[in-house]
Amino acid sequence: MENLDAYLEVYYQAFYPYQIIFDWLSCGDRTVKQEDGGRDMVTSEFFSRREISMSLPNDIYVRYHSFETCEDFKNTIVHRKPTKIDIGAVFSAPPNRHKEAAVQRMFRPISKELVFDIDISDYDDVRTCCKGANICEGCWIFMALAVLIIQKSLEEDFGFHHTIWFYSGRRGVHGWVCDTSARNLSDESRAAIVGYLTVGEGGDKMVKKVMLKNPTYPALRRAYHIIHTYWGNVLESQGLLDKKENWKKLLPLIPNEKTRTFLAQVWSQQGDRTNSSIERWQELENQLIENYKSVAFKTSDQVLMEIMFQYCYPRLDTNVTKGINHLLKSPFCIHPKTGRVCVPIDYTKAVKFNPDKVVTVKDLIMSDQKDGDQSLGEFQECKEFFKQFIQNRDSEETCVMETEPVIK
Repeated sequence: MENLDAYLEVYYQAFYPYQIIFDWLSCGDRTVKQEDGGRDMVTSEFFSRREISMSLPNDIYVRYHSFETCEDFKNTIVHRKPTKIDIGAVFSAPPNRHKEAAVQRMFRPISKELVFDIDISDYDDVRTCCKGANICEGCWIFMALAVLIIQKSLEEDFGFHHTIWFYSGRRGVHGWVCDTSARNLSDESRAAIVGYLTVGEGGDKMVKKVMLKNPTYPALRRAYHIIHTYWGNVLESQGLLDKKENWKKLLPLIPNEKTRTFLAQVWSQQGDRTNSSIERWQELENQLIENYKSVAFKTSDQVLMEIMFQYCYPRLDTNVTKGINHLLKSPFCIHPKTGRVCVPIDYTKAVKFNPDKVVTVKDLIMSDQKDGDQSLGEFQECKEFFKQFIQNRDSEETCVMETEPVIK
């Protein structure tokens, strides 16, 4: 994005929500101290031991920043104008002391939110509208379904109640599970959750990557219901069966050769037909029901589920979730390529979210000169949504860590 440095200078001075970020990362742990002169200073043991890392101009990356107060945090960001801010774990000592001899010996991460990172580029083998980091309203449906499926599993299978999702600003979504029990999970527990949420197997050369057992366990049935609800959106937005180049990728996912051969013959005779995906999907369903009557090892419903899962089941960046010490971009950062703000998403409205309409840093700076501007109003709504999430979490969660601070 052109003129990013100039925009960031204004954004960090006037728009970035330092207090909200401070309250979020303090995890309900805030202490008011009185400085000399009688001025109140709000500190947080959690925040002071949280790693904040930054990407600076000219490809400079610095780790292990930490701050005692929100004011310290703001002063550094305004001064350094990072192109990206990353958030890491809470450590056994303030990260900015990690090189001290007394600290090095016992310096370790002790807690962090359970996080998820999903990129649209990981769906390049199934989406038809965009490639790489590009995303549009059409292929956003893959991100929305991932959010809905993971959110329901976190709530119903793991009992987490405080998960918030963010649009990354370019090609994906980030999920932060902020429950105390989630923050204190070990790497092994995080890896186990990733394994539970993973369905597809095999590399790029493996055509059929989803093979389900019968009967299918309840969590997958729930995910299937979510995908099935919006499968028509996927068929239409991606034109999965409109063109031969698209349906040729889907038919190999059907184990029954008779069904594959029949549909290939019929659709080849018909040729490419715009907006025919839903009609052809119905033909596919009818053929599966007919041809799987005598097949004992798999049902037509199971085949349909496997196809839908291969296209729409969440594709996680597993390393981000498994490691407690893994960094993830801060909310309300500006993506340097698009200029868009990393904004929170109401997961109940995820399907209707449009990444193309997300406010940009240029929109904000221009809107600040106009009363009642829509961009500024949308930005304020995003901040209020996040602020309310934090208040709800703090009212229901007890501020505890896995261990007491190792080093003071």
